[in-house]
Amino acid sequence: MLRQLKIAVRTSVCFALMVVLVIGLGIFSLQQLHGIREQSLEIENDSLPGIALGDDIALAFEKTRTSVAKMLTSREPAQVEQVHAEFLVRKAGFEKAIQAYTPVITEDDERALINGMVSAYQRYTERAEQVYALIKENQSEAGRQIMWGEMRTMAEGFEASLEKLEKINDNSEAESSAAASAVYDNALIVTQLVMLITVLLTVLLAWRLTKSLAVPISQALLVSETIAAGDLRPTQLDREGSDEAALLLQSMERMRGNLSTTLTHVGDAALQLASATEEMSALMVNSNADLVVQNSEIEMAATAVTEMSQAVDEVARNAVSTS
Repeated sequence: MLRQLKIAVRTSVCFALMVVLVIGLGIFSLQQLHGIREQSLEIENDSLPGIALGDDIALAFEKTRTSVAKMLTSREPAQVEQVHAEFLVRKAGFEKAIQAYTPVITEDDERALINGMVSAYQRYTERAEQVYALIKENQSEAGRQIMWGEMRTMAEGFEASLEKLEKINDNSEAESSAAASAVYDNALIVTQLVMLITVLLTVLLAWRLTKSLAVPISQALLVSETIAAGDLRPTQLDREGSDEAALLLQSMERMRGNLSTTLTHVGDAALQLASATEEMSALMVNSNADLVVQNSEIEMAATAVTEMSQAVDEVARNAVSTS
């Protein structure tokens, strides 16, 4: 398939696929990091604040109980009023702690528990106001009975609710930590797997690209060396594909064929020339023989003419002598 593409297009496609693999690996890694970050934010914004704010609620309640106990131990009316004012501050602090905790509530049972604690605290403060009124009426003993009886039971129930709230926050923190660890472990395994797949695909692409370039070039080199050595016999070549290397092989094969045809024609012409040369040599031999004969005849004719001239001269001399 790669051999059907031009070298420039093939190289661009292979490198583009490698870039896509790298980008895919990066996007996947970012997604896994985002999942870990979400779990971290849940711990940071929900579990840990829930634990701290739950401690603030418990501290505000204990301060409220301390203020009520101080009212019972106060002797002077002014001191009672001062402690009551402190009690009101503690009450406001509790309400503030509840308001701060409300945004971090994530579960229905947690919300129901907080609502129950608010109602229990309201009942507790109502009894505290009743104790304050009894103290102002110099009925401290009745106030102590309420505090160590009904209010103590309320406090124990409230503390039990605080323990449940603490357990909810601890469980939430543990679950978030476990989820973050699971996301991290999963991300680590999958990222390693994706990296391995990416490396294997990259190596495969590089191998296929190198092979698609090296094999035809090696064949072209072999053909050129064969032609240079004078061997113009047909060779078995891989003519698959339509890229530059395949076109080069086809061109070299045509060149080999043309050279072979040309040399064949030259050989035939040389044979014809040799035959014509032999015929010409034979003709020249015959011509030389004829020339020798002609020369001999000419010499004989010249000799005869000479003899005739001598005879004529002799006749002339005889004629002159006779006269």
